[in-house]
Amino acid sequence: MKIRRSSIILLAALLGLGSCQPKVESERPVIQYVSDLIQDRSSAGHQLLDSFKQKDPGGNIVVCGPQEEVSSLAFSLFLSDNFDNVDARPVRDSLLDFSGEVISRVVIKDESRLKTFNTEEGAERLRELTVKAALASLDTLSYRTLSDMSSYSHKAKGKVLVLSSSAMAAYGKYDLDSLLRVFNIQDVVFFPLELMAEKVAGDEDTRVGIVSSKPAKLYEEFFKYQPDFEGSLIGVYPKEIVLDSVSVVDTMALDVLLLDDYSIKADTLRTRFPKIQIVDPGEVVNEACFKAMRRRNIFTHRVAYPKWEGFSAILNEDSEFILTDSDDR
Repeated sequence: MKIRRSSIILLAALLGLGSCQPKVESERPVIQYVSDLIQDRSSAGHQLLDSFKQKDPGGNIVVCGPQEEVSSLAFSLFLSDNFDNVDARPVRDSLLDFSGEVISRVVIKDESRLKTFNTEEGAERLRELTVKAALASLDTLSYRTLSDMSSYSHKAKGKVLVLSSSAMAAYGKYDLDSLLRVFNIQDVVFFPLELMAEKVAGDEDTRVGIVSSKPAKLYEEFFKYQPDFEGSLIGVYPKEIVLDSVSVVDTMALDVLLLDDYSIKADTLRTRFPKIQIVDPGEVVNEACFKAMRRRNIFTHRVAYPKWEGFSAILNEDSEFILTDSDDR
């Protein structure tokens, strides 16, 4: 995997690309929070993961992250019809892929906490919040309102979790993966950014761009720990530059676009750039969840339309996520 720089256009300055090429790394120590959680058998998080059942069909598909991302991904899961529900062939069968399932939307209300990675302290907080968001999403604990902590709501456990935040993928994924491996939990948590990167087929000469308004530093951090990525990351470009009459797709001769901006549709880009591979977060999430649930045999097999419910994730004074019923349940 290569991460390249270009002086053809001034996007490096615009998006804050660094001047040095990051070295691919494979290992790093986990944060203290994860170490403590593994060692403290009496903690709620330890007991939650220790009791997790891989083959239990009970529970919901949970999508957790910022509002726009959660709404888009949950809607995509709700309408997905990309596979035969009997033999899992990649053909539509007029039966929704997640029929009978419940999709829980967990919206992180304070998105500013996902943008604190510019300092070492902020990056460590983000890593910890990634793990805490996952635990809260998999757990059953929720409340009707934040003002009445004695009034419990009903939330099923999470059996599959999508953490939509690319910042979490870049900074907290390693800690969460390390934690789940200790408890032998597999095929449960997915990050759209990782799933999109896995779809890039090619070699070092495959020129990859990311459509996003997020800082380039975020993606540099993510790909630093992706030695198997098959391509060269050329740059991170806001949608306005991608859709401009003189598009960066053409001037930079890109082969692949990873769509990490949920305000633009993949079909819009495919119409504009028919020869470019467009990788859409909703499509890769639908596929990953469907295949994981097939492998684990955890579909409910209820003959019904999918349902959804909504929760708000709010950090309390102890920096723990509290889930409450949202207005759009």
